Amino acid sequence: MVDFLKTWILNIIAVIIFITFLEILLPSSNMKKYINMIVGLLVMLVIISPVLELVNRNTRIQEEIIKTSSDIDRKALSLSLEQFEEAQEKQIIALYKSKLENHIKDQIEYKRNIDVLRINSQIEENRQSKEFGNIKQLEILLGSEIKSQSKNQEIKPVSNIMINIKTKKQPLNSKESTKNKQYIIEQIKENISNFYGVDKDKIRISINK
Repeated sequence: MVDFLKTWILNIIAVIIFITFLEILLPSSNMKKYINMIVGLLVMLVIISPVLELVNRNTRIQEEIIKTSSDIDRKALSLSLEQFEEAQEKQIIALYKSKLENHIKDQIEYKRNIDVLRINSQIEENRQSKEFGNIKQLEILLGSEIKSQSKNQEIKPVSNIMINIKTKKQPLNSKESTKNKQYIIEQIKENISNFYGVDKDKIRISINK
């Protein structure tokens, strides 16, 4: 701003000096009034030129402000869309994992008649990958007890023999069931591996103590 005023004042001084020399050099004549008129217009132009420049500058500044604001709005919109898509994708993946874990839980409890306390799954979340949605890791925590009979196990009637069926659960970690513990785990792994196409090495099953 200081440089702008300095230039403006110097221009006015230069015009005044020019007019002074012009009046000295030009003799008095009828043409002098026309020359004075032209000189007056020149002085007015020098005086108002800064105002015109300020108006033009303000116009350019306003245009830059509008352009910058538009760019900011565009970037904000793009960022909002990306954030929305990312949040939506996370919700879809979380819902898929929840349904997957519930399905595995239902399968185990139905086929093996054993309580599933917890399932943690890791899946491929990269949409660009061919393995998108596939199970990467599976951790299953089983209850320590199973019922004496499986839900899908058929019991054939036997005549003239009284059978007392106990519904009490048997602990998996008891001496009687310790031998079968590893067998049950391997069978569960086998079923999950065959159904979901996941390697058994990626399935970890433990029994609650």
